[in-house]
Amino acid sequence: MSPLLEIGLPDLSPDELEKLAEKCEEEVSQYITERVPQKSIEQLVVTCLLELSDDRLDVIINIDIIQKYESGHDLDSISDDAIEHAIEWVEDRLREMKEA
Repeated sequence: MSPLLEIGLPDLSPDELEKLAEKCEEEVSQYITERVPQKSIEQLVVTCLLELSDDRLDVIINIDIIQKYESGHDLDSISDDAIEHAIEWVEDRLREMKEA
């Protein structure tokens, strides 16, 4: 379970939430492909779901990765690290949006 962090949220429209989720997915994909040889990846599916309710933003990230061949990388560990990275990335973007 991700830690609960109170940073206060900027006003976010549904479009802004969708764009933030798409950029989060790109960030996770890039994080993984920087650590796992891209040619070894058969399929990489990343979904970032941002749900806003009662001034609280839930960040749900799912990663499905299938390799063509074994590359010697611990995919579970890399996926966990990618999720941590993505949550920090979302927090940073929210802080930037709040300050703007």
